[in-house]
Amino acid sequence: MTDFLRHRLRHARLDSGRVLGGGVSPHLTRGRSAGLTESRHLVLKRLMASRARTRGREFLDAGTDSTYPFFDGYGPTESALDAMTASAAAARNYPSSFGLLELREAMAGLLARQFGVEVDHRTELMITNGASQAFDALSRSYAGEYVLLPELALSTVESISVGNGAAPVRVPLGPDHRLDPAALEETIDRLGEHRLRFLYLNSPANPTGVVYGRGELSRIVQIARAHRVLVIHDHDSWFTTHQGHRSVSILEIPGAQEIAVAVLSLSKELGLPGLRVGAVAGCAEVVNTLRVHNSLFSVMIPEFCQRAASEALRRFRPDAARERLQKEIGSSLRVALQGLRELGWPEQAVLPPSAGYKFLFRPPPSFSFTGDPSGVELFDFLLARDASVKLSTSRSFNHEDQGWMRIILMQTEQRMKELFSRLHEIGVSYTMPMPAGLVDDYRTVMSGHDLSNL
Repeated sequence: MTDFLRHRLRHARLDSGRVLGGGVSPHLTRGRSAGLTESRHLVLKRLMASRARTRGREFLDAGTDSTYPFFDGYGPTESALDAMTASAAAARNYPSSFGLLELREAMAGLLARQFGVEVDHRTELMITNGASQAFDALSRSYAGEYVLLPELALSTVESISVGNGAAPVRVPLGPDHRLDPAALEETIDRLGEHRLRFLYLNSPANPTGVVYGRGELSRIVQIARAHRVLVIHDHDSWFTTHQGHRSVSILEIPGAQEIAVAVLSLSKELGLPGLRVGAVAGCAEVVNTLRVHNSLFSVMIPEFCQRAASEALRRFRPDAARERLQKEIGSSLRVALQGLRELGWPEQAVLPPSAGYKFLFRPPPSFSFTGDPSGVELFDFLLARDASVKLSTSRSFNHEDQGWMRIILMQTEQRMKELFSRLHEIGVSYTMPMPAGLVDDYRTVMSGHDLSNL
């Protein structure tokens, strides 16, 4: 149990010894513990950003995707903002928990154009309050004991699932950082298919940047259909690629709509994370379950946000404007990869992404040790402390994995150059030693901070 929750329990006790509300839910306690490493990352970012401001220095954050600079002036994004203003009067009305008809039709149109997937917007697609709300609703609506996660997977899915009473089980990745189908089937057989809530699959994968091809997805669908396992394909980066091949939706695979849904949002590909608009499409049974859940719990997305999303999707096309945007993202990636090479990183210590905005690289070998704090967290701390540069680590994606640093390509080419210039200035290199006293300094900085108060 975290110190915060112990404090809450102590102060909730009445004179008679009774506890308010019957005590804090153990699911909340465990969910909070599951997300502790990610909380540390966010606290450290906040502390180091504050320190940079007091020194009059710009803080460069390549560890969270809170800003989307590539979309400044982008037509569909700007049209969405205009539509939101024009629809402001809709704030006078309660919105639908299922989603506006025009937005469901626009999402269905995107799936048809981008992936050749036909879904019925009346029964096989609904709008959600972003992707995370969909994960929450699904993990709350199904009764299995376990949620299957790849070895490295989005921290939000684990903490939400644990907070809703499920136990996470990790499925090993192969040497190519892809889900191992044999290990997946063995895990399902061992746990029992009726005890599984769902298998979470992110492609393009965060944090590895790996994309699952049609053959790999077909094998996963085959296994899931044989065992009646619900598959959630988190397809947040549904357009951005780096090798000239579009990413494949699981719904393109024959038979997938019997057991799978795809979750899409407007955050990564239209630069509109604040709208909190997502969509779940695919298996009608799952969509109906979500419809019941969101209606029962009064989950509603403001109508002006939905109209803004509808306008962005209506305007979105793989045209010259989008091609220019893609080139900007690609330039940022090339600068980052070149920056690592110039600082001495060998090819085998870098995992370039096939698609999306995230990729991994190894820390210097002197930081490659396990512990608490781990070597990767200390390297991240060093960069934030001495260069006002914040990255993130693979430990946020699996507490047991302490082997990788993560960069998010939400920096322009110029800012990415500045980031690596700062690393060069403080003497960062692949062969650098770990500075003396770093562990003590990290613990001093982080001591006394309530990790629940983010």
